[in-house]
Amino acid sequence: TANGVCNRLLRFSVGIENSNDLIQDLKQAIKLVKEGVRI
Repeated sequence: TANGVCNRLLRFSVGIENSNDLIQDLKQAIKLVKEGVRI
């Protein structure tokens, strides 16, 4: 783990996006993780 970064790290950055867009993006990402899809 170089510089304390491991393969289980989740980086989350939020700007001025619409809150509904962020929620939908998170739901989609969680669904992919549950299905075991690797990005």
